[in-house]
Amino acid sequence: MGHELLGILSNDKNGSDVEEVNGEFIKSLTAAVVLFPALTSPELLGMDVWEEKTIPELNVDSTTSFTIMPHLSIFVIQKCPKLKMLPSYVSSHALRVLIIENCPQLTGMQPSLPPLLEKLKLGRDVGDLSSSLLPLLHNNYDYPNLNHFKILILHSRHSPNALTCSHHFDN
Repeated sequence: MGHELLGILSNDKNGSDVEEVNGEFIKSLTAAVVLFPALTSPELLGMDVWEEKTIPELNVDSTTSFTIMPHLSIFVIQKCPKLKMLPSYVSSHALRVLIIENCPQLTGMQPSLPPLLEKLKLGRDVGDLSSSLLPLLHNNYDYPNLNHFKILILHSRHSPNALTCSHHFDN
């Protein structure tokens, strides 16, 4: 696999940060790791054991920064029965379409929906995620590009009755 799929390790920090060490001025170096830099539309389907976001332990120091899927524009997550929290990269500014279905253990996402999201679809059982997202959608000014929101046959541990809802926003 090429580095464009697996990630890039760069020991070069843009900018001219200078640090004084023992009376000498030294250019500060940091490492930036970008995982899946070219990936734009992954579909994670049937991941029965995926519980939460995890990054494998790497032998790096505290000056290393991680970025995951910076060009993520469409993200589909389906049939992940143990997934409890959406990964932080779901809040990517590049994300335009988010589709989540059959993830009954979901409790929410932090900190909020991606600001440029255009389409959100929740299908079947998405745990408590739907109830945590609905208050966010009341203010259309926070999500000016959101023009399609759909909930299909939603089941929840707290609300066992089915709900079907589809809404197109006029901006």
